This record gives sequence, structure tokens and C-alpha cells, in this order.
Amino acid sequence: MDRNSLRSLHSVVRSYVLFHNASRCRARVYWMNYEGDRVLYRTLARGESMSVDTFVSHPWTFENADTGDSLGAMGRPVFYPRDPKHPNYRPFRTVVAITYPLYSLRQRCLQTIRDCLSNPEEVDDLELPRSLQKELRELMRKRMFCTAHSFRHLGEGES
Repeated sequence: MDRNSLRSLHSVVRSYVLFHNASRCRARVYWMNYEGDRVLYRTLARGESMSVDTFVSHPWTFENADTGDSLGAMGRPVFYPRDPKHPNYRPFRTVVAITYPLYSLRQRCLQTIRDCLSNPEEVDDLELPRSLQKELRELMRKRMFCTAHSFRHLGEGES
């Protein structure tokens, strides 16, 4: 997806969501700002939830805080809040479960191998095609980056 196409647009129609981490890992919740940059909103522990007052045109993405692997919400990699209003009812808060996506078999195998290795140099000892070695090294770097860096949170409240 083009970076500029995944960004917040206008702040007109409010939407009320409750993000619930239904995965078995810590989940980073990112708001996509008006420039298309990911802004870490909060990291949710396993089973933790948070209420967010956001807007219909504001996309949200999620990732495993320990590995950098993508997580999803409502079966999709990007969550777009919906208009909570129904003509006959008051606005309501939508519960959004953060879960694992359906990874391809290739991706899942690479993740499993990555989890068995401790550093990228070990990839050279595996009898894998270079293209897979390259992907595996990238997954390992991503995991190392996630565990080595702390992120600034946007914080509670509106986006």
C-alpha cells in the first residue's frame, strides 16, 4: 500500500472504539497521522483493553511488540473506525479485537526459524536459498530493533 494512501484525513465524524488485545503477545497500537507516519499510541499487554475517541477517517495498525510481526483487527491489517451513529440510537463504542492475521505458510515458517535463532549470523549456517536467508535476516533485524528500542507514546485521548 502506498505510504500516502494510509494516513488520517479529516477530523469530522467521531468514532468511539475499545481496542482489546486478544493475541498472546504485547501489541503496539499505532495511529497513522496526517502525513502517513505511524505514531505509537500505546502498547497493550495480553488481554488488556483501551478506549479511544478517534475519527472515521483515521487508520490504525498493530504489531507484535516483541517481534515487529504484523497483527490485525477485525480480520484486516488496517482498522478504519466506522461511524457509530445509527439514526435511532445513541453513539456506541465498537469493540475491536487485535489478533494474529492469517500468515502465509512461508511467512509463518520464517517466523518459526527466526524464533529459534539468536543472531543474524546464524542464518549463514542454514542451507536455505539466498532469497530466504535475506528475508530471515530482515525478520531478525526487525525483532532486534523492537527489543532494543523504546517508543514514545502519543498517549491517552483523541487522535
